[in-house]
This record gives sequence, structure tokens and C-alpha cells, in this order.
Amino acid sequence: MAFVRLNRFLKNKIIRVRDFVDSFLSFYRQRGFIKEVKRLRPAIKKNLLIFVHYDKHNILDDHVISLIMFYKRLYDADVVLSTNLPYSAINKKGIDEELYGFMQRKNAGLDFFAWKNAIFEFENDIDRVENLIIANDSVYGAINPGESISLPVNVEEPSVWGATDSYEKQYHLQSYLLIFNRATIKLPEFKSFWESVKCLSLKHRIVEFYEIGLSQYFIGAGVELIPFFDYREVRGCFNENDYQNYDGDLDYRVRPVNPTNYFAKVLVEEMGFPLLKVSYLRDNPYSEKKYYEVLNWIDSKNPSLGKYINKHIKRIGYYSQC
Repeated sequence: MAFVRLNRFLKNKIIRVRDFVDSFLSFYRQRGFIKEVKRLRPAIKKNLLIFVHYDKHNILDDHVISLIMFYKRLYDADVVLSTNLPYSAINKKGIDEELYGFMQRKNAGLDFFAWKNAIFEFENDIDRVENLIIANDSVYGAINPGESISLPVNVEEPSVWGATDSYEKQYHLQSYLLIFNRATIKLPEFKSFWESVKCLSLKHRIVEFYEIGLSQYFIGAGVELIPFFDYREVRGCFNENDYQNYDGDLDYRVRPVNPTNYFAKVLVEEMGFPLLKVSYLRDNPYSEKKYYEVLNWIDSKNPSLGKYINKHIKRIGYYSQC
């Protein structure tokens, strides 16, 4: 028992020291990461999408291009792409023709610091738009081409919209797709939040301070948070008998889980959700025995996307079925 307490004590100390070092170093990571910024054509749309991409092998996969084009058409938006790839690589893929802006940067601070960089680089553009959409490449889409995650109807009352919400740790909108309407963009709290984002490197701290922190910050500012697919509704469609590894109450007040992973098949196959988290196939975080069967369903609905996903999964590897 004493050994267990000592081990827990040392583990907590190590985490605190690591967190302190990460915060200390963040002050030295603030600058020097943006390599190139381009405005490729005049801005003509009422909405702006900032899409963040990173690939350690310097590859822009077809499924990423497919997702960007889905969002561009869905939201009728000018697109800014932030990536670690040089402009020549984007030009070679032909997607530069679809972009309003381009930013090459090092992968520092992960998505939130990349969004911050782009928000301030394109600040004048954001001041004029009705909606700002921020998104990343952590999902595949659109699985159901006929389904959509629409724009907010009311741009006069402050609101932030997300594809899904979560009650893990604290309530928050999941950050792979967020939409800020004009009334929210005009609030001083909008700029204050993004100014506060530091170049952290530890994922759990980025989730705590910026993914969860964003939602909690805007709740405190009186901004309404709205998920397109509400956790409680998704949980209501979940059938425990269909899941081999179901192990208890998943009520948001008792044992909340990550809905985009635990409820992935419910969202995609039953509720028409057009996106699938890459981590569901790559990591199988809840050890679902037949998690890969969703690929067959995707192939039947959108064969082109199914081909792109299979190609990507073969390249990065996915969770063993053993």
C-alpha cells in the first residue's frame, strides 16, 4: 500500500514538473514557426474556413482534400489552409486553385496554436465574415454526402456551434469542427481567448486549457454552445447489445465517453453523421472487436471516400484486430 501511494505521489510530481516545463518553454515557442503566408485570390465569400493540416511524412492525402472540398461547398466559404507542407506540394496536388489563403508553419502548439496564427494573420478577413469555421484533419468525410452540418441560422446572437459535444472531464464542444458566428467574433472575448493561447506541446494540457477551456470560457462570457449531434441524443440511440465491450452506464452524468469514438457506428450508420474520427480506425480506443466493419458501410455509401480511407489506413497503419 505504501508503495502504491509513493508511486502515485512520484507520478503526480513528474506530471507537474513536465507541465511546468511545458508552460515555461511556451514563451520561447511563440515566434518563428510561420514560414510562408500567401493570399492567393480576392476574398469573395461571407464565410471563412481555417483548415489545419499536419503530416509527419509531408503528404497531403486524398481524404484530406476531399474533406476540405466538402467543407468549402457545404459552408460556401473561402478557405485558408495551414500546413507543414511547402506551397509547391499544395500546388502539385492542384488544391491551391481552391484556396483563398495559404500558411506554411512548423507543427508547434498543435491545432490551437495553428488556428491562432491563422486568425491573427487573416484578422482583417475575419472581421468581415458572417461565420468563421475552424477545422482539422482528424476526421474522414463526408461519409454520407447527402447529410450536412449546417451553418448557424442566427448570426446576431452570440453562439459557437460544434459537430459533437462531450462531457469528459468538463462539458465542451469537440474541436475538430467549430463555427463562430458574427456576433461571437465581434465580442472582445473572442480576441482575448485567442490571444491567450500559448504554444504548448503536451496534448493533455492543450485539451484541458484550449479544447475544454474554449467552451468553458465562452460559456462564462454568455455565449450559447450548440452541438449538431447532442451527446444525450446519441446516447439514446446507442444499443448496448450491439457492443461486445460495453461495460457500464454511459449517461453523461455518470460515465461520459468520447462520443466520436465510442458511438462512432451509431453516429455514422444510424444518425447520418457525415464524419468519422481517424483515431477510431487508427487506435480503436475502446477495443471494439468489429470496429473495422464501419469501413464496409462507408464503401457502400461513398466508394471514393472508402478508397481514400483504406489507402490512408494502409499508409499509417491501424489497430490490430487480434
